[in-house]
Amino acid sequence: MQWIREKVVTVTATTGITQTASHDLREAISERRVMELVLEEVQHLDEALVLSADGRSLTPELRQLLTIVTYCYSVGIYGSEDIGWSCGNKVDVRYAAANTRPRWEAIRSFRRAYRDWIETCLARVLSSTGQADPPFVPARRKLELAIMMDTAMCD
Repeated sequence: MQWIREKVVTVTATTGITQTASHDLREAISERRVMELVLEEVQHLDEALVLSADGRSLTPELRQLLTIVTYCYSVGIYGSEDIGWSCGNKVDVRYAAANTRPRWEAIRSFRRAYRDWIETCLARVLSSTGQADPPFVPARRKLELAIMMDTAMCD
């Protein structure tokens, strides 16, 4: 991964496709603050789910994957393989992953199944930083970029 000012350029080894992503929140606020916001928003979503009509809540595995994916999208890491690699090789993502290494297939499946949860958390993180007005537009763009990356890598 090569970091360039406000953009992240990733060249995947398998496809050779270059990904240019929107800016990394760590350029606007500290890495620690990004992590705090992600953890807060995952907690808020869990509380909202408990209070909903069906009374469900996030399992520990779903909470962990939501934290990992929301954090990675917030800092410009989009591909499921890149996220899986980052869980074992980047200190900040390893912290978000609680020193686990989910497989990229599990990350991709999670993103597909819980897109609305990811978008909600990501939009709230972006809104909290003042980086998005309205927050759902850039959150949706980040999700679409992740989908494009995974599709390109698997085709």
